[in-house]
Amino acid sequence: MLRANAFQLRINGILDRYTYLWRTFGFNLNKDNAEFRNFADCVVQHGRHFRDVSIYLYQKDAEKRKCAVEIINLLCKVRQGKLNKFGIYFTGENPLFYAGLEFVEALKTFFGYIPDELSPKHSLVEVNLSGLQAAFDDSLIDELSKNHPEIESLNLFNRILVCKVTPDCILRLVKRCQKLQDLRVYHTSLSDEILETLAEDDRSPIQYLAVGCRRELKYESDLTSDAWAKLVAKIPEFRVSLHFDHTVPQVKVADVLKPEIPLKQLRLETFTILIDEIKTVSRFYCDTLETLILQTPNTYELGVALLDLAHTCKQLTCLKVYCILDKEVVQGIHAELPQLREKGNYILKSEMEPEPWMIPTRKSLLTVQQEFPFK
Repeated sequence: MLRANAFQLRINGILDRYTYLWRTFGFNLNKDNAEFRNFADCVVQHGRHFRDVSIYLYQKDAEKRKCAVEIINLLCKVRQGKLNKFGIYFTGENPLFYAGLEFVEALKTFFGYIPDELSPKHSLVEVNLSGLQAAFDDSLIDELSKNHPEIESLNLFNRILVCKVTPDCILRLVKRCQKLQDLRVYHTSLSDEILETLAEDDRSPIQYLAVGCRRELKYESDLTSDAWAKLVAKIPEFRVSLHFDHTVPQVKVADVLKPEIPLKQLRLETFTILIDEIKTVSRFYCDTLETLILQTPNTYELGVALLDLAHTCKQLTCLKVYCILDKEVVQGIHAELPQLREKGNYILKSEMEPEPWMIPTRKSLLTVQQEFPFK
């Protein structure tokens, strides 16, 4: 037993010397044989070397949920920790009526104030909560923004049915986190005042804003053209992604698509006729649009609109249309946009094929869910 313990100590000493091996670490709780004790020992022995941590779990399993929460609690107690990137990702569907409140409480502690004896002054730089299907609210995001003012990238675009993060909360975050460069939130969490604050002089210029639009648009006022114009005038390189899902009232889509928005990526998954919207995109975003994804039924007018879009939007490097198009339309799009074939980043079908439809890239076959930036 003594020899075994001595051997284990020697191994741990060798591993400690190669600290770079622990800088990026993923806790995979999807495996059937995943044991909490092994993960706990890893955090205790090597947690001070972690820089980038991701937690993956199948949330239907209560034991795996408990294990993930315990890992988050252990990360709070790491002495001399220097963690700057954190993400948590549910890999299944939530159990019935599950709200994930234990994760919200654990993350409040994790994002909260850390005593100096446990850790020196430091701040998370990148936080991704897009995979956390839990009903977090202002209190969680306030803990993050109060205690981690160095945040540069924050993704709150999760798949929970109701977003409870208010514009006032995001405004506080934007004011506290002066280095914010990448923000991904639902439309209901934004306001003109937030855009105006992002345009102020005494902060790092924001580079990217992803906005998810859902049924809440029916009850909200839209962001104004003036607020968008001020932000773009201040930061010319600023770019935006918009995502409309099937719950958005179609009359609201045109209200959101303002010409002042420097739109780089657009995802129209409304499953409705989108002829007018595609024509609007061709007029407003011909100089900035790089990615377009459509869920819409095929019509003759759709083919005409897509050919006009291909002729106008020469920056387009990714086009995915989830319906069967006429063969002449597909050929015409490729003739106007040869870069689609060169990059292999397109879905244009003239014949029905088994789903899921994949992009024809040599490196890997990724579904649109895996590669789109809102994920």
